[in-house]
Amino acid sequence: MECGWTWRSCLRKKGRRLLSRGQEKLDAAVAGIRAQGLEASGVTADNKNLDEVKKVIQTAVDAYGDMEIVINNAAIGEQKMIDETDDDWLEHVHQTNVFGPFRFIREALKIFLPKNEGCIINISSVNGDRPFCGAAYTSQTGSSEGTSVSVTMNGTVCRAHLNAGTAAQDLISRLPLTLT
Repeated sequence: MECGWTWRSCLRKKGRRLLSRGQEKLDAAVAGIRAQGLEASGVTADNKNLDEVKKVIQTAVDAYGDMEIVINNAAIGEQKMIDETDDDWLEHVHQTNVFGPFRFIREALKIFLPKNEGCIINISSVNGDRPFCGAAYTSQTGSSEGTSVSVTMNGTVCRAHLNAGTAAQDLISRLPLTLT
């Protein structure tokens, strides 16, 4: 089971309403959630595009009146060595894996900071500590972890930085029903 499905399953059990990305998986997730009698909305977006990131955030607020949690789980993994990695590929990986989550965090903080609550969860990889993937993916892991730490500098939001999806169920089981 992929990490995103684990998150959706755990959050549904906590009574959370969800948005997701990627049309096919999104349609399946929304249908599965609605089949259980729960609320779900869907919107596709490319996290490399700020207007599309804003569209996701606005869809959540329009559909549910608020937003409490952002989970950044989109990433491109790859196996190219440094000598095989051109600038276009390096930029593509960083746009998706570093700048995309940063955009979601920045837009979510516009909702979280005024109410002094919210939760940002960034999924990363053990690859930063034990490289086994390609050069572009390995290089972005440190940026992702640094972004997670910097989110806490204002002290107003909960944040978690997880390596892969193995800790998802444990973390979700400990989340309060209301994030205050």
